[in-house]
Amino acid sequence: MEKAKKHKIIRTAEIIGGIILILLGIVGLVLPLLQGFLFIFAGIVLLFPEEGKKIIKKIKKFFKNLKK
Repeated sequence: MEKAKKHKIIRTAEIIGGIILILLGIVGLVLPLLQGFLFIFAGIVLLFPEEGKKIIKKIKKFFKNLKK
Protein backbone atom coordinates (compact mmCIF):
# COMPACT_ATOMS: atom_id res chain seq x y z
CA MET A 1 0.00 0.00 0.00
CA GLU A 2 1.31 3.45 -0.85
CA LYS A 3 2.30 5.76 1.98
CA ALA A 4 -0.09 8.50 0.84
CA LYS A 5 -2.99 6.05 0.60
CA LYS A 6 -2.21 4.61 4.03
CA HIS A 7 -2.02 8.12 5.51
CA LYS A 8 -5.39 8.98 3.95
CA ILE A 9 -6.99 5.86 5.45
CA ILE A 10 -5.56 6.65 8.88
CA ARG A 11 -6.73 10.27 8.71
CA THR A 12 -10.22 9.15 7.65
CA ALA A 13 -10.34 6.77 10.63
CA GLU A 14 -9.24 9.62 12.93
CA ILE A 15 -12.01 11.87 11.60
CA ILE A 16 -14.67 9.19 12.01
CA GLY A 17 -13.40 8.34 15.50
CA GLY A 18 -13.32 12.02 16.47
CA ILE A 19 -16.90 12.56 15.33
CA ILE A 20 -18.07 9.46 17.20
CA LEU A 21 -16.29 10.61 20.38
CA ILE A 22 -17.82 14.08 20.15
CA LEU A 23 -21.29 12.57 19.69
CA LEU A 24 -20.71 10.32 22.71
CA GLY A 25 -19.60 13.40 24.62
CA ILE A 26 -22.79 15.25 23.76
CA VAL A 27 -24.81 12.26 24.93
CA GLY A 28 -22.60 12.12 28.03
CA LEU A 29 -23.47 15.72 28.90
CA VAL A 30 -27.09 14.60 29.27
CA LEU A 31 -26.58 11.15 30.81
CA PRO A 32 -24.99 10.89 34.24
CA LEU A 33 -23.09 7.66 33.41
CA LEU A 34 -20.73 9.12 30.81
CA GLN A 35 -18.18 11.87 31.35
CA GLY A 36 -19.15 14.00 28.38
CA PHE A 37 -16.33 16.52 28.47
CA LEU A 38 -13.69 13.76 28.32
CA PHE A 39 -15.19 12.29 25.16
CA ILE A 40 -15.52 15.75 23.61
CA PHE A 41 -11.90 16.55 24.44
CA ALA A 42 -10.68 13.25 22.97
CA GLY A 43 -12.71 13.91 19.82
CA ILE A 44 -11.22 17.38 19.45
CA VAL A 45 -7.70 15.97 19.83
CA LEU A 46 -8.40 13.44 17.05
CA LEU A 47 -9.98 15.98 14.72
CA PHE A 48 -7.51 18.81 15.36
CA PRO A 49 -4.18 17.33 16.53
CA GLU A 50 -2.28 20.64 16.63
CA GLU A 51 -4.97 22.37 18.67
CA GLY A 52 -5.15 19.33 20.93
CA LYS A 53 -1.42 19.60 21.67
CA LYS A 54 -1.84 23.27 22.57
CA ILE A 55 -4.72 22.47 24.91
CA ILE A 56 -2.75 19.68 26.59
CA LYS A 57 0.20 22.06 27.16
CA LYS A 58 -2.14 24.64 28.72
CA ILE A 59 -3.68 22.00 31.00
CA LYS A 60 -0.23 20.80 32.12
CA LYS A 61 0.84 24.38 32.82
CA PHE A 62 -2.36 24.99 34.78
CA PHE A 63 -1.80 21.95 37.01
CA LYS A 64 1.89 22.84 37.51
CA ASN A 65 0.79 26.27 38.74
CA LEU A 66 -1.73 24.65 41.09
CA LYS A 67 1.06 22.64 42.73
CA LYS A 68 2.99 25.83 43.56
